[in-house]
Amino acid sequence: MSTPPPAEEVVLYDKDPTTKIATITLARPDRLNAPTVAARLRYAELLHRANIDDDVKVLIVRGIGDDFGSSTNGGPRCSTKSWHHPSQPPTPRKPLSGSCAAFSIPDQPSIR
Repeated sequence: MSTPPPAEEVVLYDKDPTTKIATITLARPDRLNAPTVAARLRYAELLHRANIDDDVKVLIVRGIGDDFGSSTNGGPRCSTKSWHHPSQPPTPRKPLSGSCAAFSIPDQPSIR
């Protein structure tokens, strides 16, 4: 059995201070971006870091390759080949970034 790659190689983090956009990238396309145990912990830590960072207003989570991710047991995955915005009809096109999810981090809690 081979040694899993370090979490820092599986889950990448980048922040652009000009646009205030942070990006988490799952970088294990040969394994359908399935995370290791350490990568899951790093992912959670990066989500928390982006959430408390006042210099991050948008967080983009993406996967390298055609698949956003897969569970470690081969469960359902999010394929970017067929993803489209709900308000638009599906069109046969390749996504620009391979992204499948994006989250906006508000300045203040939502008022309900």
